Amino acid sequence: MINHVFSIICEHSSIDSETNTASILGVLEHLTVFTDESGDLNLPLQFEIFSHWARENVDQPDQGQVRVYFCAPSGQKKLTGSGSIDLSSVTFYRIRFRYNGIELSGPGLYKFFVEYQPTEDAEWVVVAQLPLLVTYAASK
Repeated sequence: MINHVFSIICEHSSIDSETNTASILGVLEHLTVFTDESGDLNLPLQFEIFSHWARENVDQPDQGQVRVYFCAPSGQKKLTGSGSIDLSSVTFYRIRFRYNGIELSGPGLYKFFVEYQPTEDAEWVVVAQLPLLVTYAASK
């Protein structure tokens, strides 16, 4: 079995090639958008979702699938990333979903849902809900 350790929205992450240590920079939880618009907006923002996974039993290799949905305050969901988790030869696994922009439908609480599927025929399970509060402010 695979254990979801954590997922986080951040501006950037890096993994040191010598020590294999991860660094997470600029955790995102709130955005203030300066605009005169009140509705839909495509914001050119570079960010990523960093997700860390581990073997539940360190002696047992495992694999699974991960996917990320972006959910607007209205409840509308959109698949924004997916990938494989391969713990067949390592104990820990990190995956990063990188974004070059975000589509906003107005201010409110947005969420990224991280889901896990242990086998192809298994149900998807939500392992994390990552909130992102977006506020609009008048342009200066």
